[in-house]
Amino acid sequence: MYLVGGDVAAFLGRGDDATVVALAWQHLPVVTAMVRRYVRGVGFDASGEPDADLAAVIVSSTARAVSNPSHTVTEQIDDFSVRRGTFAGWTLPELAILHTYRRRTA
Repeated sequence: MYLVGGDVAAFLGRGDDATVVALAWQHLPVVTAMVRRYVRGVGFDASGEPDADLAAVIVSSTARAVSNPSHTVTEQIDDFSVRRGTFAGWTLPELAILHTYRRRTA
């Protein structure tokens, strides 16, 4: 499965937003590299493409990074505050997938 910025933008429901697609293109190689290292290359084919499960982790993780590229956790104006999600590691469902690929020593 060849991942593109449009995959992440579509996941966010903003597939027609060129800015989101461009930002996704910037984040995809970084998140893909982190996933590849975490699973020690398992689940990637000879051309470097991930299996479908790993691609799902890459897309969902990249979507969090794209949704909040400044990594702002909280914004507050007077009594109104917003707490934003950030990419600070993988979620439990993502880890469940990653752990099926990760080689472990006994």
